[in-house]
Formats: sequence, C-alpha cells, structure tokens
Amino acid sequence: MSTFDQYANRSIFSQQSTNKNATQCSQNNKKGVHPSTSYQMPHPIPKTDLLFICCFDSGSRELGLNHLQSLKNQNIDNYMAFVADKATYDIVKKHGFHCTLADHSNQSYLTEQKHFGTPNFTEFVFLRYKFIHECLKKHKAVWYLDVDTVVLSDLNEIYPEYVGKGYDIVFQNDIHQIQNCTGCQLYFSSQKTLDMTMHVFKGMNRELPDQHYVNYFLQANPGVFKTTMFDIYRFPNGLLYFDDQDLIPIPPEFMEQKNKFKENQQKVVAFVHANWMVGIDTKINAMKKKGHWYI
Repeated sequence: MSTFDQYANRSIFSQQSTNKNATQCSQNNKKGVHPSTSYQMPHPIPKTDLLFICCFDSGSRELGLNHLQSLKNQNIDNYMAFVADKATYDIVKKHGFHCTLADHSNQSYLTEQKHFGTPNFTEFVFLRYKFIHECLKKHKAVWYLDVDTVVLSDLNEIYPEYVGKGYDIVFQNDIHQIQNCTGCQLYFSSQKTLDMTMHVFKGMNRELPDQHYVNYFLQANPGVFKTTMFDIYRFPNGLLYFDDQDLIPIPPEFMEQKNKFKENQQKVVAFVHANWMVGIDTKINAMKKKGHWYI
C-alpha cells in the first residue's frame, strides 16, 4: 500500500466535500483523465542534491529563455528545462541551455497554442507534477519554477536554509487565500512527496487551476505534510513587486501588505514572479520596466 493510500481516507479526493471546487477535483480524479508523458535526460547535468526545473512551450518561449538566462546569470547550472515542442526545443538548445523534449501520447497537444485559463493551458500546467515526480526519484530535492520568473541570487545558497528541518514542501507566498504558490515550489524527496506529485498529475482537472488543487489537497490532509513558505521580501509575488498598472485589480485588503513591501528598505530580493497579471506581453513589459529582461 502506498503512502498516499494510507492517508487517502482523509483526502478531499475520497469523500464528499461541501466545497464546489473540491468536489470538481474529486470527480475528475475518479475519471483518471491525465496525459501520458515521459522524458529522457539528453546529457548529464551537474550531480547535486538539488535540481531546478521549469516547463514551457512555444507560447511562453520568450519567458522561458529569459528565465533560463536569469539562472545562467547567477551561475546556476543544476537545472533542466522541459520543453513541449521540437521547434522551441531546438531554439533553447541552440542557446546552450539544458533542456529535454517532452514525449507525449498526443504530440499535437504539446505543439498547439495554449492560452491562460483555457482547458488546454490548465492540462499543460499539470504536466509539471509528472516532471517533478520523475526528478524526485533521482535527486534529494526538486525546485520547480514557472518561467514568468527571474532569479536574482544563487538559490543554491538559499536551499540549505530549508534542509534538515523536516519540510516536505516549501512554497512561495502568494498572499491571497490560495496562499501556497505552485509557481515556485521546493519538494524534498520522500515517499509522501512522490505519491502526492503523481496523484496530482493523475488527478488533473481541466477546470481547476493546479494551485487550487494543491492547496485543497493540503488543507484536506492536515498534519500529513510539513510545509512552509519562502520569505515574501526575498521571494515576492507579482502583487508585491510590480507596478499597480501592470497587475489585475488589487483588492483593498492586500494594499497594506504591498505598501509594507515597498517601505522595507532592508529587503534583498532573490527571486521575482510576474504573476497577478494577465498576458505574456504584459509580463514581458513589466519585467523590462524593472530591468529583468535579459534576452
């Protein structure tokens, strides 16, 4: 019996829930709708305990290249980019970045254009959990990063702060109610995290963002996983870091936190996430205004 089976009786995926989104998640998990994906590492990468990974396709190619360049700027070489389509793979390879081409049972799905919020985009997002799962078999820790992010410090030097403290997962703090941000999540390898990531991958819901899925999962399994969040002053989300005009409308209750971030003169930002905004062009322009566009 897997570790997941041992605690599944407390999970939102095996009982009725009054939460509409949780019910959706449960029903979709029973259907077992998920893509079949595999990969092969094309060449050796530095053998370390930690591997950084990202995942992108042709639609987010520019963001992906900029993200990878930010890793290179910080001399981070223990990473792997999982690329959905051959054309993008060839370009990433030409730039000299570590990458591997995702192998999917429906290859046309990987190559077609995807837009934020659509079912195809949501399905593609869930692929990250397959990649995280496979990499956790080979590394002591896997740090997944969305490509609408840039790294401003060597995160290898921050990683030891979370080692040996019993954490299963460390998330970026996304400030709002669905607080654990899945665009920046550090997993420590164990049977629990292996089971969890495969369960999330197989439970893909085309109508429910993965961040909601993961947060509901953790809420329904209290005490099973030990999680924490990165400091918001070192790992700010888009709400805190970027200009208001680039963001979606900000609820008044979050403005106090944003103002505190602005006023903190002691902060040393190590990582920036261009979320809380819609559209790739918006993200790129916001990055450029802050001096974080490197390609």
